[in-house]
Amino acid sequence: MTALDHIAPQPDHERRSSAPALQMLAQDAGQLIVALAEVSGHTDSIDAALSANVKNVHEISALAAEMTMRNREVSSAAEAALAAGSSASQTVQGGKARIAQTVQNLAGLFQDVADLGEGITALRESLSEMSRVAGEISDIARTTNLLAINASIEAARAGPQGKGFMVVAQEIKQLAGNTEIAITSISERLTELDARNFALNQRSHMAVDRAFDLQTDTTALGTTMDEISTAADAVGRQQLLITAATDAALRSVAQVEAEISALTGSIGAAASEVSSTRVQLAQLITAGERVTATCAKLGVETIDTPYIRAACAGAARISAAIEAAIARGECSAAQFFDTRLTPVAGSDPAQLIAPFTALTDRLFAPIQEELLRLNDHVVFCAAVDTRGYLPTHNAKFSQPQRRGDLAFNSANCRNRRIFDDRVGLAAGRNTADFLLQAYRRDMGRGQFAMMKDVSAPITIAGRHWGGLRLAYRV
Repeated sequence: MTALDHIAPQPDHERRSSAPALQMLAQDAGQLIVALAEVSGHTDSIDAALSANVKNVHEISALAAEMTMRNREVSSAAEAALAAGSSASQTVQGGKARIAQTVQNLAGLFQDVADLGEGITALRESLSEMSRVAGEISDIARTTNLLAINASIEAARAGPQGKGFMVVAQEIKQLAGNTEIAITSISERLTELDARNFALNQRSHMAVDRAFDLQTDTTALGTTMDEISTAADAVGRQQLLITAATDAALRSVAQVEAEISALTGSIGAAASEVSSTRVQLAQLITAGERVTATCAKLGVETIDTPYIRAACAGAARISAAIEAAIARGECSAAQFFDTRLTPVAGSDPAQLIAPFTALTDRLFAPIQEELLRLNDHVVFCAAVDTRGYLPTHNAKFSQPQRRGDLAFNSANCRNRRIFDDRVGLAAGRNTADFLLQAYRRDMGRGQFAMMKDVSAPITIAGRHWGGLRLAYRV
């Protein structure tokens, strides 16, 4: 016996007079809740899109604020670089002047070194001349000495008459000896001076070469400084352009921030309106579902009646099957109300095992598969507990998961998962004889299908466990 079997029949004359109106009301209510569910689905999509847009706009606003901050930092850095460039340009100009003076001084030094070299060469020539003259004087001294010796000999031969001449001869000899000694010393000094002069001359030539190289390098340095000055001027001009561009960017970003702020307000207001509309639509859908359910309870036959009867009967059969298993000692009622859920390792979307999952696979599956074959409009039949946990699904939706294939798993591996959406939770928590809901089901890849969901409560030992869902296309 199903919940509909408990509905008291109306008197024949009342049923005949009210049946057409009630059927029309039920039909209109059914069409209304489907239309409202479709609109609600679109509203949900719009709300999700608006929420995403609000989030994106906030992120863009944050990025714009960060851009403003970075542009200010760039502007400050550009201004500092401009000041540093100006200072560097002034330093380069001062360096150019000092290098030009250095080049001029080096030119004079080069000339002085060259003149010194020429002077050293002339000195060497003078020393050579002095050495030659000293040699001649040395020769004269030696000749004078010989003459003095000869005069001494002749004076000795002359006897007493030659004593005066002897004295003169000895003085001349002594003078010649002293002269030779002096000349020898002078020659030695001249030889030493000539050696030092030679070394000095060599160093002078090296100094001239170095002075020439230094003059060449300094001239090249002056050219380089000119190039640096030109580059510094170019950098300064570019920094001016950067500063101007940064200021323009700051103004543009400020305008964008203002526009984003206005857009954020508009989108926020629209999102608020859509959220309010969603609530109102949900209320209208609930009201329409109550009207449809009331018509069914009054015994009005509608397109939903076969599904309502099937769901109620199926829920009663599942409750009976569980209680029979408890009576046989195969399980306990407490086992079905154990809230522990163990994740299935590597599953995506996440699948979970409850202490009663193996029992529902054995007890629920045959009843659910039978109801699935009610007609071609039925899409699925599955039981959920009050959390929206669906332990056992139809075989076609209970395929093994494929690792890394989220799209396949989401569509074909729907057992042992939690479906805590509005329809799923309402189906699991409903305690009335039945609950009729309409909703738009996401079929993937942007495709949606309008569905109706009839659920009936499942009880275990007088305690509400969840509900049996029977979903069908409209």
